[in-house]
Amino acid sequence: MFTRLEEANAVKERIRADGITDAFVVAYSNGVKTNIAAAKTKLELNAISPSNKVPAENLTIKFKVQLGEYTSDVSVDEADLFLKLTSRGIKNYIQDDKTIYIIGSFNSYSSATDLQIKMKEMGVRNPKVVAFEKSKAIDLNEALKRIENK
Repeated sequence: MFTRLEEANAVKERIRADGITDAFVVAYSNGVKTNIAAAKTKLELNAISPSNKVPAENLTIKFKVQLGEYTSDVSVDEADLFLKLTSRGIKNYIQDDKTIYIIGSFNSYSSATDLQIKMKEMGVRNPKVVAFEKSKAIDLNEALKRIENK
């Protein structure tokens, strides 16, 4: 078991060099098989904030997934995808002449990153986790620092 993809791939290559040419890496997240890209994204995101130490009831910070921000019309493909996500609670708001689409609301950063990965797998081009406090967008790094310091 490895927590870094580079280590797993290095061992895979050594095994292949020893003659087992069909060796491959399998990724798991919380005991469930997942694809390598999703696991890699989650590992990278967890490196930013490895834990969520604050109990949910003490948090005023909410993490959401930003699906996109637009100064003009949303493309037809993206609009179609967003319509499919309507039942999952997609919302939008306007900030600095941009329309911003978000989905989800979580007390933990890791739950938001799980949704971020799902949105990427569904075809959202560049989903990202964002932070809010009392319905106001705040800097993600600041939110993570505040959580770590509580």
